[in-house]
Amino acid sequence: MADNTRMKELTGDVKRILETMENRNKEYAARFETLETTLEMTLKDKTRDPGSISLAMNNHPFKVRNVKIDFPRFDGSDVFLVF
Repeated sequence: MADNTRMKELTGDVKRILETMENRNKEYAARFETLETTLEMTLKDKTRDPGSISLAMNNHPFKVRNVKIDFPRFDGSDVFLVF
């Protein structure tokens, strides 16, 4: 009798897991569809004006400059100089 109850519990658990998997598959399908649509739109825009995407990609919010760092060099004078 207890075996039958356990089997019913396991069957219910499996059904819940399958429902969860189906729901996730639907969510993932919707996400992929959105990604595909966005990618197609981007590619269409690129074929119309190839420079527009490269300009947008080069427009960084932060400007980075090259900084020159100068380190002190040994000039041959007192080696045992204590700081």
